[in-house]
Amino acid sequence: MQKDETGQNQVSQEREFERIIIPSIKVNAKVISKPYSELTWDLSNLEQNVASLKDVPTQTTDNNLIFAGHVTVYDGSHGPFRYLFRLVPGD
Repeated sequence: MQKDETGQNQVSQEREFERIIIPSIKVNAKVISKPYSELTWDLSNLEQNVASLKDVPTQTTDNNLIFAGHVTVYDGSHGPFRYLFRLVPGD
């Protein structure tokens, strides 16, 4: 992975990801690309998947990736981001 002038990892906004894996909180989820459409992103039927939000309106992402995922899904079970609050720098 390339580094920017501050030494931070640099990620191409054009790259598509198949999965997001965060071992410390047991996340291993499929990533689905969701383009911006008129007023928002269509996140219906996301369930246990994670959305990679594309075409962020009026916002510069500065090489950040924007993901969306459920904490709890419709049936009350845990979503992929249930324990996101437990992440610490370096995870």
